[in-house]
Amino acid sequence: MNIQNLSENVQTKSGRRLVIILCCIASIGVFAVFIWLYLSPKTLPAPVVVAEPIVAWTAEDAVAKAALVNSVATRSTQPLSAHDVKVKQNILQSINRNLK
Repeated sequence: MNIQNLSENVQTKSGRRLVIILCCIASIGVFAVFIWLYLSPKTLPAPVVVAEPIVAWTAEDAVAKAALVNSVATRSTQPLSAHDVKVKQNILQSINRNLK
């Protein structure tokens, strides 16, 4: 089937009908893909997030990161959990190691 035959088929009534049917099938397919993309995050397990190690390249970065840690820790009205304290200690140890 070449392009000339295809253009002649589109000009006939059955050719137009074929084009309409193909367009309907394509639009249903696109709609199905959007529905699948919308529903898939709810059915798939949550991705595993790997935290980047905190690296302080300069003393200025270390001071900024320490200030951020302190501001986050002091913003909370509730006492820090054991996990939060451990995370804060790890961050501060990382900053101290990078300053040496």
